[in-house]
Amino acid sequence: MRHITDYLGKAQVDEMLTAARSCSERDYLMMRILWRSGIRINELSDLRPQDIEYHNHVINVVKAKGGKQRRAPLDVITLAELCGYVCKHNISSDIRLFPFFFSSGHGS
Repeated sequence: MRHITDYLGKAQVDEMLTAARSCSERDYLMMRILWRSGIRINELSDLRPQDIEYHNHVINVVKAKGGKQRRAPLDVITLAELCGYVCKHNISSDIRLFPFFFSSGHGS
């Protein structure tokens, strides 16, 4: 019988996010987006402000698995924090949000 992977519980995720928030706003936001949206790490690395539909509460994943596109829902709180991050750091709409996080091989 194959081993089924265990998942973190909400309390464990909250503890991890609290620890990340105390270290780095960027790391906290990356972890929160991954947790709340279910997007993959390489998809996060390609995320740009132009890919966020704040009014529809979704992220447009342009370079999804298999070269396809998809939309991932995102909660209002995470969207607000993401919007604040983009504004605070004055990130242009066509620039990757987390450029030094992960090299996906897709270029900038």
